[in-house]
Amino acid sequence: MSDTQEKGSRQKAYRCREKEKQEANEFHLEQLSRKVAALEIKKTQLQRAEENIKSDKQGRNSAYSNSKKLPDDGEIAGSFCFGEATIQLQLTRGIVRAFTIDNMAVIWKTLVQQMSLSLNNLDNAPWDTCFLPCVEEAVYEGVFFLWVLGDYNPRMLEALTTCNVEAPTAAFSPSSGNAVDWPAILVRMQLTGRQVEQLVACRRTLIDEVAILAAEWGRLCAQLKDIEDVGESAEGSVIRFGEVTALTTQLCANVHAINTCRHFYLSYIYTRVLSPVPMAQFFVASYPMGPDMLSLIAFLAIRADEPSTRKRINYSRNTG
Repeated sequence: MSDTQEKGSRQKAYRCREKEKQEANEFHLEQLSRKVAALEIKKTQLQRAEENIKSDKQGRNSAYSNSKKLPDDGEIAGSFCFGEATIQLQLTRGIVRAFTIDNMAVIWKTLVQQMSLSLNNLDNAPWDTCFLPCVEEAVYEGVFFLWVLGDYNPRMLEALTTCNVEAPTAAFSPSSGNAVDWPAILVRMQLTGRQVEQLVACRRTLIDEVAILAAEWGRLCAQLKDIEDVGESAEGSVIRFGEVTALTTQLCANVHAINTCRHFYLSYIYTRVLSPVPMAQFFVASYPMGPDMLSLIAFLAIRADEPSTRKRINYSRNTG
């Protein structure tokens, strides 16, 4: 090869390297631009959510007397960074208890957007080791938010699993059901056969344990009805009042035990069965609907020819 040809080859290789560097820089610039835009949207949403939460809390404080407040209302329930290096939102227990469905929806929307951004970054640059931890952190905050709701405002947690986050005020309406494309969501999640087996097994065990607790609930309700149906004399009213109080306390404890059982198995699924990427895909693919994991595993059970929920409950009651 002549000097001229060798020089030309070096120049061509140099131009190729420069072009590759330019394309890489443009790619990173595009990624940064997207992140900046997403952060601006997120900042606006968080500011709106914080303003709404404060406004609602002030309204509730003026509507209720001090006797309605709980001693631990000022304690921190959770802190959220939303992909930033510092805390962006801090919630006290009192604020979470005072949540409206709109407050809850804005925060969940922001969490899902952060998961979606992290997943997109991971898809576009799977070789970049910084993006997987971002997905993991986003999922951790999403799950943590669910447990904050479960601990201090279970009604909002129930609403989140059934509502369209873009139209959250319809969550408690009987006609607010929205079809969810479970097959498409499962395609996004890319579960292994072992994970599917574990999810179906979790459902089976959850139903068995809830069936036992539900049977206890029915027994307590029957006892309460027997007391109400008995005509009372003035002499026996105090004794009957004590029995009603004790049964009511047991019923409250029973309902709490049912919710605790559900939360335990959901926590097991989120922390032991699924890894962060499939979980992020589940949260993002479910949007604008909230995360309804129990319905997802019910769909998997149908695919696996498992007995219906009602049949499984009856089986558990007969063999328990």
